[in-house]
Amino acid sequence: TDAPMLFIARTLSGVCAGLVTGTATAYLADLVSSSGRGAAISSLANMAGLGSGPALAAFLTFFFPATPMIAFSVHAVLSGLCIVLLAMIPDSVAHRRGGWKLSLPLVPRLARRDFCVGGLMTLGFAVMGGCTAMTSILVVRAFGITDLRLLGLIGSLIFAATAVGQKAGGKLVSEKVQLGYAGLAVGAVLIAIAPRLGGGLAVTVYLVGLVVAGLSHGALFPVGLGIVLRRIELRHRGSASSAFWVLGYALTALGALGLGWVGQISGESMAVTCFGAIIALCAIGCARLHRRWDDSANSRIPAGP
Repeated sequence: TDAPMLFIARTLSGVCAGLVTGTATAYLADLVSSSGRGAAISSLANMAGLGSGPALAAFLTFFFPATPMIAFSVHAVLSGLCIVLLAMIPDSVAHRRGGWKLSLPLVPRLARRDFCVGGLMTLGFAVMGGCTAMTSILVVRAFGITDLRLLGLIGSLIFAATAVGQKAGGKLVSEKVQLGYAGLAVGAVLIAIAPRLGGGLAVTVYLVGLVVAGLSHGALFPVGLGIVLRRIELRHRGSASSAFWVLGYALTALGALGLGWVGQISGESMAVTCFGAIIALCAIGCARLHRRWDDSANSRIPAGP
């Protein structure tokens, strides 16, 4: 019923999501005996969950306006179902004696260069964070759309595009990474120029930008996670995948905070234009760094017999 309680709840849910994400990624990689396939399944599951949230909440609130917190109640029930299902599946790693202990998500020294290469592919998380934070405000104020159902669908659009991009473009981007960065830059440019336009054209260009950026991000980041995990021992996979998701979530938060602060000073439209331009430049820079670092990392892999 008040802002402090909302912040507490959001913090708690964020901590718990962070605990689950890295562990689940490692678990899936163990189950399928392939770091690349496990990363793809994990990233697809994450995007499906993130993308369905805004749409589900919007439609529930629209159809049950007398119960504004119904989305959280439904989520609590689904979480309880997940607990039951998880209790029924076996663990992939034997429990260690001596109890539990807190530890930072660390990357083994051998894989740190791989982590830098794969980490570049998390840039799209900044776009997701920024657009999630600003889309509803921008769509309402600049584009005049107030229908809850449309707002929910637009909020889910970039996540849905990311999920599609993983299935449709992951193999292509794994062979030609520069295409992924180019697509991310194009999507960011479209997002940047949309508020400068007027009427239906602005909405169309903005939505196309979201789709292009989402498709490119979806193709990039599971490839990056696969690169991070490709030479890591089984016992270190959970820690390394957690570190990868920490980087992604940090960029998500940075995108949202940056857009919010700039928007408070210059207005939503100018903030989105600046944000898109910065992301496009960063995508170009990441493409250049990726080529340099990946060539260096591959040169360190011992040649086979």
